[in-house]
Amino acid sequence: MSGRVPKEETIRASRRSRPTRSPARKKSPARTPKTGGKRSGSKSPSRKSESMITTPTKKRSPARGTPSKKSPSRIPRTESFKEPSLTKITTSTPILDVDTDSDVETKIPKPSTQIRGRTRTSIRKEITSVRSALSNLDLDGLTMRVTRSMTPKEIDKGIGSDKIVHLKEDFFTKRESKLIEYSDEDDVPLSKRIDLMEPIFKPNLQFRIEYGGMWGTLFLIVFLPLFTITIAQYTIMKSYPNLSKIAFYFDLYSYLGFAIFALINFIVSMIRFGPKPEGQLKIFASSNFVANGIINFVVSLGVVFGLEFYGFQIFDYVNGHYLQLTAGGLLFGIFLSVVLFVKAHYVPVSALNIMGDTDSFIYNFFIGKEVSPVIFGVHMKIYLIRLVHIGRSILTTAILSKSLDINKIVALYPNLSNIHSLNLNYSLLAICFMTYITMFDRIFYEKVMASTFEIRHEGHGYLTNVYFMSTLFLYGLIPKYVHDARLQLNPYILGLVCLVFFIGYIINRGSMNQKYWFRVNPFHSSVSYLSTIQTSQGKKLLCGGFWGIVRHPNYFGEIMMNLSYAPFTCGSGLLIYILCTIPALIYRTTRVEFRLKQRYEVGWDRYCENVRKMFIPKVF
Repeated sequence: MSGRVPKEETIRASRRSRPTRSPARKKSPARTPKTGGKRSGSKSPSRKSESMITTPTKKRSPARGTPSKKSPSRIPRTESFKEPSLTKITTSTPILDVDTDSDVETKIPKPSTQIRGRTRTSIRKEITSVRSALSNLDLDGLTMRVTRSMTPKEIDKGIGSDKIVHLKEDFFTKRESKLIEYSDEDDVPLSKRIDLMEPIFKPNLQFRIEYGGMWGTLFLIVFLPLFTITIAQYTIMKSYPNLSKIAFYFDLYSYLGFAIFALINFIVSMIRFGPKPEGQLKIFASSNFVANGIINFVVSLGVVFGLEFYGFQIFDYVNGHYLQLTAGGLLFGIFLSVVLFVKAHYVPVSALNIMGDTDSFIYNFFIGKEVSPVIFGVHMKIYLIRLVHIGRSILTTAILSKSLDINKIVALYPNLSNIHSLNLNYSLLAICFMTYITMFDRIFYEKVMASTFEIRHEGHGYLTNVYFMSTLFLYGLIPKYVHDARLQLNPYILGLVCLVFFIGYIINRGSMNQKYWFRVNPFHSSVSYLSTIQTSQGKKLLCGGFWGIVRHPNYFGEIMMNLSYAPFTCGSGLLIYILCTIPALIYRTTRVEFRLKQRYEVGWDRYCENVRKMFIPKVF
């Protein structure tokens, strides 16, 4: 019999024979199963059994190497199959349809995933390539770009924390575990996968406490100004500071005079005229780095000589109040340190010094929280360097004008045959000439300073400010000591000292110029022929010229220049200061090497194998 079955029985039979479908999908009356062996109506070709209908093999497109896929709702299911969880599929992540290489249809497919045909091995390879790409980035001195507009105050308050939560150390580890979870390999518990994975983000720069930590920096904060005052007073007065006579060091006119000198240089430094760093060093253009030190020098000396011309005895006042000016310079350095420390709490995080971000307030104040602070468009490190060398030139000129009788020199001109009647001190002339050479070099090659470690990576804090002020007045005191003590070196010793100075100067200037042009343009004619070493970060290390002989020729040249000052300081406290600069430069070199090792890793090891010594070839 082929009569029709009632509608209610048809529905119950359909529910028993077929799996439950989505409520949103309605059944077509033409697809209702019939009772008995004979069915009425036509059936969809895809619904016919394989034994009755033979489907011809379709010719696949060359661009598609896999068989056509069926809708998941039309695949026969078994009792062991469970409905796949839809919580892993999100609309924010695009679903990639990657075909497999197999032509065999599986009757029990895997749950639909976000990424098909990708194994944990292939995913790890992709993530490894991302890791290598990230390692090529120069992250030294930079922090996360997303926090550039944020200040430490905002971070402490939690403002913008939703922007940086994805930049935590386990960011890539979480993404790797998510990708592996959707791989096409056998199911592995997520906890075991995480145990097998290694974190991707590993900071290249490791933190190291320097200068003895909090207690060492606390000692140096007190020691540096006292050491400077003690050396200066013992050299001038042959006595030590007396705390009961501390009012002797306070002089309003001396402090006011130094403040005017610093203010004039600051105002002139605001002039946006002068050469800027080139090539790869253009990053300092954002820090308002303009090499206009020559303008500062001309204006400062013009003001001093103008005041002398109008009857203000500037040079005599400087010679008579040297200790008070030294105390004023140190107070200026301390005041500037406080200003920069407070200012660092309101600058973007990208401008901060990673080495000055500790839990110790004293250590951060000493090291400096900011790398390249800028105040009213003035790069403060460059400003202090100008202040030191222009100040040294003024102090040296004050001593030289006191030693030389200008009226007698004018009277002898143009007949200089009786110049010996002037009783010139050739040792004083030599030390003044060496001072002028150093000053003109630092001012004229101010643009080259952009490639140095001190400018690019060193924090600007109490150490930098007080060290510069100590350098200004202690190095400026050497000509004064030679004049007051009437020191005259043996001509042979004087010639040897000058030779050592010029050799050190040539090494220092030549190595810094090679480094600068290599940073600006490795194909520059002055450095293109020098050998280099490729690093994994995509950069090159210069291992030719001066840098192929020793690893730090610039510091070696500076040490030679400092040693040439030693014979002029015999019998004074300045000799202790000159000798202390040598271990200080060696310690700075160890700090530089530690950071270069963290930055270039294997590339730095290869460079050390080629250039084994730091200062002296085959010795040290």
